[in-house]
Amino acid sequence: MKSIRGRRACASICAAVLIAATGGVQPHARADSTPPAVSTEEAQLDEAQAAARDIIMRMAGFLAKTPQFSVNLASSHDALQQSGQMIEFGESRKIIVSRPDGLRVELVQSDGEQHLVQYDGKKIAIFNPLQNVYAQASISGGIDAAIMYFLKDLGTAIPANIPTQGK
Repeated sequence: MKSIRGRRACASICAAVLIAATGGVQPHARADSTPPAVSTEEAQLDEAQAAARDIIMRMAGFLAKTPQFSVNLASSHDALQQSGQMIEFGESRKIIVSRPDGLRVELVQSDGEQHLVQYDGKKIAIFNPLQNVYAQASISGGIDAAIMYFLKDLGTAIPANIPTQGK
């Protein structure tokens, strides 16, 4: 996948997998019942986005009921350099869920950098061999609590894109 659209698709799939991992699939209701006025093109785009969202949410709903699953994702994006040259960056992710309390996320970037997040029901651990980083924390409450801790308390994206000095 290339470009912003590719990153959005990958992000949508990752979000659906994580929603499914936590079992948190709930439809969102509109606060008002009056739809805003839109052009025909916008209406078609909204319909296409709604259809795509429905497909992803059905997939997430199915996965939310599945006791064990794994997903392999490959994505890439282009980055415009100051020189005007476009450089493609890629990564592969493997997400393994084993309910009620097993989660493993592996990330390998195209430059060879690796990240690992693992939750065993008691502790969440993060590892980056290139940067020689290992950390763990005790977390109770299952996969939901582990993901929420990672996202909200640590302010870090799954899987473990560890911010470093100079990056």
